[in-house]
Amino acid sequence: MLGKYIRRDIKHRSGKFIFLVLSVSIGIAAIIGILQINISAQDDLNRQLENFGANMVIYPKSDAFSLQ
Repeated sequence: MLGKYIRRDIKHRSGKFIFLVLSVSIGIAAIIGILQINISAQDDLNRQLENFGANMVIYPKSDAFSLQ
């Protein structure tokens, strides 16, 4: 019975229904794209940091702080 009402409403407002489906699809695609970019950037950063390994040396910015 509910399906009958839904089909009738879709036929009556087909333009709005198509716009709704398109909007939701574009939104989902945008979210997936942003997540993929984030994952790719994290993987790239991790790969670069692994290449540094234990050979990375960090120096203080100024001479005001001395370890001696």
